[in-house]
Amino acid sequence: MVNFYVDWIKKLIPKILKNLFMDRKDKKLLLLVVSCSIAGVVLGGTSSWAESTICMNATEVTNECLTQDPVSKTLQGMSTGLLAGAGAAFGAAFTLRKDDREE
Repeated sequence: MVNFYVDWIKKLIPKILKNLFMDRKDKKLLLLVVSCSIAGVVLGGTSSWAESTICMNATEVTNECLTQDPVSKTLQGMSTGLLAGAGAAFGAAFTLRKDDREE
């Protein structure tokens, strides 16, 4: 079992070193994707949490509101926000690169 971890670490170290020495464009893209993904997670989680809170505080609570777990609803919103943020970042980067090539 220990050999498995040693082999895994040996394979992982070159990948980490390769990522440390990325060129400038790749670092910018990575920063854009990470920052948009984090923003998406925060916004998605917050909106799902607020929706759950509003649902529970409504004057007429529905069956759907009672059966939904607020934590899983928040996690679902966070994961949706993560994908939306990453997609938006890749879309923006693709558009910028396309505009750069046309000029």
